[in-house]
Amino acid sequence: MKIISILILTSICFSNSLLSMDNETFINGLKAFETDRKRKLNNEELFYYLTVYQYIGGILDGITIEYEYNSSIQNRKKYCIPEAGIDLNNFAPKILRTIKKKYNPMLTPRMYVALTLEEEYSCGGFW
Repeated sequence: MKIISILILTSICFSNSLLSMDNETFINGLKAFETDRKRKLNNEELFYYLTVYQYIGGILDGITIEYEYNSSIQNRKKYCIPEAGIDLNNFAPKILRTIKKKYNPMLTPRMYVALTLEEEYSCGGFW
Protein backbone atom coordinates (compact mmCIF):
# COMPACT_ATOMS: atom_id res chain seq x y z
CA MET A 1 0.00 0.00 0.00
CA LYS A 2 2.89 2.37 0.76
CA ILE A 3 4.30 1.82 -2.74
CA ILE A 4 1.00 2.79 -4.36
CA SER A 5 0.72 5.89 -2.16
CA ILE A 6 4.25 6.99 -3.03
CA LEU A 7 3.64 6.49 -6.75
CA ILE A 8 0.39 8.47 -6.57
CA LEU A 9 2.11 11.32 -4.72
CA THR A 10 4.97 11.28 -7.21
CA SER A 11 2.58 11.45 -10.15
CA ILE A 12 0.66 14.35 -8.57
CA CYS A 13 3.91 16.32 -8.32
CA PHE A 14 4.47 16.19 -12.08
CA SER A 15 2.30 17.95 -14.62
CA ASN A 16 0.88 16.04 -17.58
CA SER A 17 3.39 17.72 -19.87
CA LEU A 18 6.26 16.18 -17.92
CA LEU A 19 4.69 12.74 -17.87
CA SER A 20 3.99 12.76 -21.59
CA MET A 21 7.20 14.41 -22.80
CA ASP A 22 7.80 14.07 -26.53
CA ASN A 23 11.09 12.78 -27.93
CA GLU A 24 12.09 16.13 -29.45
CA THR A 25 11.83 17.98 -26.12
CA PHE A 26 13.62 15.13 -24.38
CA ILE A 27 16.51 15.10 -26.86
CA ASN A 28 16.83 18.91 -26.71
CA GLY A 29 17.07 18.67 -22.93
CA LEU A 30 19.72 15.95 -23.09
CA LYS A 31 21.74 18.05 -25.54
CA ALA A 32 21.53 20.95 -23.07
CA PHE A 33 23.34 18.77 -20.50
CA GLU A 34 26.29 18.48 -22.91
CA THR A 35 26.16 22.17 -23.82
CA ASP A 36 26.17 23.13 -20.13
CA ARG A 37 29.62 21.57 -19.77
CA LYS A 38 31.00 23.82 -22.54
CA ARG A 39 29.32 27.18 -21.99
CA LYS A 40 26.55 28.98 -20.13
CA LEU A 41 23.08 27.96 -21.34
CA ASN A 42 20.74 30.48 -22.95
CA ASN A 43 17.15 30.75 -21.69
CA GLU A 44 15.70 28.20 -24.12
CA GLU A 45 18.44 25.66 -23.37
CA LEU A 46 18.01 26.26 -19.64
CA PHE A 47 14.28 25.56 -19.95
CA TYR A 48 14.97 22.24 -21.69
CA TYR A 49 17.73 21.38 -19.19
CA LEU A 50 15.53 21.98 -16.13
CA THR A 51 12.50 20.25 -17.64
CA VAL A 52 14.46 17.12 -18.56
CA TYR A 53 16.42 17.16 -15.28
CA GLN A 54 13.15 16.99 -13.32
CA TYR A 55 11.66 14.46 -15.74
CA ILE A 56 14.62 12.05 -15.52
CA GLY A 57 14.76 12.43 -11.74
CA GLY A 58 11.07 11.60 -11.41
CA ILE A 59 11.26 8.66 -13.81
CA LEU A 60 14.32 7.26 -12.00
CA ASP A 61 12.53 7.56 -8.67
CA GLY A 62 9.47 5.77 -10.02
CA ILE A 63 11.45 3.04 -11.78
CA THR A 64 13.62 2.52 -8.70
CA ILE A 65 10.62 2.18 -6.38
CA GLU A 66 8.83 -0.17 -8.78
CA TYR A 67 11.85 -2.40 -9.45
CA GLU A 68 12.93 -2.55 -5.81
CA TYR A 69 9.43 -3.65 -4.88
CA ASN A 70 9.14 -6.18 -7.72
CA SER A 71 12.66 -7.56 -7.25
CA SER A 72 12.04 -8.07 -3.54
CA ILE A 73 8.99 -10.16 -4.40
CA GLN A 74 10.83 -12.19 -7.05
CA ASN A 75 14.10 -12.18 -5.08
CA ARG A 76 16.16 -10.81 -7.97
CA LYS A 77 17.39 -7.44 -9.15
CA LYS A 78 16.88 -5.80 -12.53
CA TYR A 79 19.85 -3.47 -12.19
CA CYS A 80 22.45 -2.44 -9.61
CA ILE A 81 22.51 1.26 -8.79
CA PRO A 82 25.63 2.42 -6.92
CA GLU A 83 25.20 3.23 -3.21
CA ALA A 84 25.92 6.89 -3.96
CA GLY A 85 23.02 7.03 -6.43
CA ILE A 86 23.03 8.33 -9.98
CA ASP A 87 24.43 11.74 -10.92
CA LEU A 88 21.99 13.10 -13.50
CA ASN A 89 24.66 15.33 -15.05
CA ASN A 90 26.61 12.18 -15.96
CA PHE A 91 23.58 9.99 -16.66
CA ALA A 92 21.91 12.32 -19.21
CA PRO A 93 24.72 12.03 -21.82
CA LYS A 94 24.51 8.24 -21.45
CA ILE A 95 20.80 8.40 -22.27
CA LEU A 96 21.61 10.48 -25.36
CA ARG A 97 24.12 7.81 -26.46
CA THR A 98 21.43 5.13 -25.97
CA ILE A 99 19.05 7.14 -28.15
CA LYS A 100 21.68 7.49 -30.88
CA LYS A 101 22.39 3.73 -30.81
CA LYS A 102 18.82 2.47 -30.51
CA TYR A 103 16.59 5.25 -31.85
CA ASN A 104 13.06 4.15 -32.54
CA PRO A 105 10.23 6.70 -32.84
CA MET A 106 7.94 4.24 -31.03
CA LEU A 107 10.07 4.37 -27.86
CA THR A 108 9.18 6.99 -25.26
CA PRO A 109 11.64 8.97 -23.15
CA ARG A 110 10.77 6.75 -20.16
CA MET A 111 11.80 3.69 -22.17
CA TYR A 112 15.14 5.27 -23.04
CA VAL A 113 15.77 5.97 -19.35
CA ALA A 114 15.00 2.32 -18.53
CA LEU A 115 17.19 1.02 -21.39
CA THR A 116 20.10 3.18 -20.22
CA LEU A 117 19.66 1.95 -16.64
CA GLU A 118 19.86 -1.62 -17.86
CA GLU A 119 22.99 -0.92 -19.95
CA GLU A 120 24.87 1.16 -17.38
CA TYR A 121 23.94 -0.60 -14.15
CA SER A 122 23.15 -4.15 -15.23
CA CYS A 123 23.03 -7.02 -12.76
CA GLY A 124 22.76 -9.65 -15.44
CA GLY A 125 20.02 -8.14 -17.60
CA PHE A 126 16.91 -9.72 -16.09
CA TRP A 127 14.43 -7.70 -18.15
